[in-house]
Amino acid sequence: MKKKIIFVLFGLLCLFGSVFADTSFKFKLTGDGTGLCIDEYTGTDTVVFIQAYYNGMPVKEIGSRAFYSSNVTMVNLPDTVEKIGVEAFKYCRNLQSINFPSNLQFIGGGAFKGCESLSMIIFNGSNKIFRKGMASGGGGDFLLQLLQPLTKYACLQPQIE
Repeated sequence: MKKKIIFVLFGLLCLFGSVFADTSFKFKLTGDGTGLCIDEYTGTDTVVFIQAYYNGMPVKEIGSRAFYSSNVTMVNLPDTVEKIGVEAFKYCRNLQSINFPSNLQFIGGGAFKGCESLSMIIFNGSNKIFRKGMASGGGGDFLLQLLQPLTKYACLQPQIE
């Protein structure tokens, strides 16, 4: 029952996430200069909503170690996010749920290492992040490594290419 309540709550928060955005981020430009990369989460909120745009620029990346060892429990990524960097959420021991946006194309190695509370991933649309070799350190086994403990709770299945 508790997991159902968390799922419903997270779903509602995902729908209204752009309204309740947290501004506790340090940004840098992406390598190609077409968007923003969250370089560091400096906030203290445990439920984090990332806006799709800041100052008119799309948030395209979650940088390497951006949330490293933070106390976040839920993270809502906007559809503008295309990349989750190496070790982006490493050792976020309290992280319980996160959504993978439809435009996500890459998850860096160790992005969720040590996230022992992670029990729910929401797939938004057709994800192409699980192509062989896309996730460094995981290759074709990356999907199984990530979802094995979650298969009971994953709410939508990604399109695997």
